Amino acid sequence: MDATRTTAHCARAALTMSEEQVSDPTDFESAIEQNPAAVAEFMDHFDAVNEPLDVLSLGESVLDDEISRY
Repeated sequence: MDATRTTAHCARAALTMSEEQVSDPTDFESAIEQNPAAVAEFMDHFDAVNEPLDVLSLGESVLDDEISRY
């Protein structure tokens, strides 16, 4: 599976998870199919933002655990 198809699959999966918030997912699917490079770039930026947020969340959990010990 090439990178474009993988990215489109990931974007579709993300859209599927929030389907109740999306009125017409076919519009998003067609946008993904028409602009796979833009979607790939968006997903790269999305990952770049989410990784530090995940680390911060983990650190927050560690601090909460440390505070609850005392």
